Amino acid sequence: HAESLAGAIFVMCCFSVFTQSAEGAIYGVVPYVTKLYTGAVSGFVGSGGNVGSVVYGLGFRSLDYQSAFIMMGSIVIVTSFFSIFINIPCHASMLWGEDNHAVIQARERYIATRR
Repeated sequence: HAESLAGAIFVMCCFSVFTQSAEGAIYGVVPYVTKLYTGAVSGFVGSGGNVGSVVYGLGFRSLDYQSAFIMMGSIVIVTSFFSIFINIPCHASMLWGEDNHAVIQARERYIATRR
């Protein structure tokens, strides 16, 4: 519980920054899934947000607040765990594979221009 309105607004702004970063990270992967069906994949990602809002809304409506937050946190932790298995073609994943030669060259050119 926030002691003041200013504290609550500050915490909400911090939460919003991290939420927007997570959403951007999800949409950043969309073009790599398949170039042919980028629009369809983007639609599935967007509809996933709507499904999540319905699930969380039902959770808060039918459970007490503590149980609903535990449910929401558990879903986030479990689904975040599965992100380590994302495999983008021509890019190394978190667990296996290596980058394509063209990807390595592009990264090195980018790093060289940043110096």
